[in-house]
Amino acid sequence: MRETLYKIAKNFKSAIEIAQQDSRNKNFMYFSLFPKGTCGTTCYMLAKYLSEETALNVNIYCVTGYCYKPDFSSHAWLEILEIPKDPEQKWIVDITGDQFSENETFLNNNVPIYVNRCKQNNSFKRKFRVYEQRKTQLP
Repeated sequence: MRETLYKIAKNFKSAIEIAQQDSRNKNFMYFSLFPKGTCGTTCYMLAKYLSEETALNVNIYCVTGYCYKPDFSSHAWLEILEIPKDPEQKWIVDITGDQFSENETFLNNNVPIYVNRCKQNNSFKRKFRVYEQRKTQLP
């Protein structure tokens, strides 16, 4: 499952980066600084893509957390639970974490695509206090 999620996430992120460079999209300002400041919207778009364009049998959750650092920056990522539901089969997918690659007070993350098991003691989860976790309800 990790390889499948990684490949999908990598292709999805690459598509955004290609579209970002296309001169026809120069007036679409929201993603002009991608991945900076786009984690929430990117999560929703990736969740929609996963639910509509793949054959994965999963529940998808958009999660927002605050960093334990004193600046209280927030970040959003996906948590994906394989069906049948087994907490050991929950995955974190984050394609915008590298927006913090130059910010030493918040994550200092230079991983462009993060896919890993979602365990309570995993280093990714330890960086955040989860503020909101909601199952995606996609139209």
